[in-house]
Amino acid sequence: MYLPKEREQRRIVDQRCEKLSHGLGVLEREVDKCRRLFYDLQVSWEKEVQHQKNERRRRAAMVIIQKYVRKWLVWRAYLKFLSVITSIQCCWRKVLAIREF
Repeated sequence: MYLPKEREQRRIVDQRCEKLSHGLGVLEREVDKCRRLFYDLQVSWEKEVQHQKNERRRRAAMVIIQKYVRKWLVWRAYLKFLSVITSIQCCWRKVLAIREF
């Protein structure tokens, strides 16, 4: 069928094709590894971004809570101050009324 020279050339071509096929297989595995690594990095990045968003939301919530607590404390102090002022005014009016009578 084939002459010996043609057979030898065919064998060499087949060997080269096998080497290329093996090399392509190795390359495909490396590409798959890189792809998996990329996806893992992407997932990690998305988790980090989500964590940062949650952290910002948490801090914003803390600030809002602090704002309302401070407002309540100031209001309570104001009411206490108001009652003291009212008592002082009452006493002073009493003194003025006694002087006038």
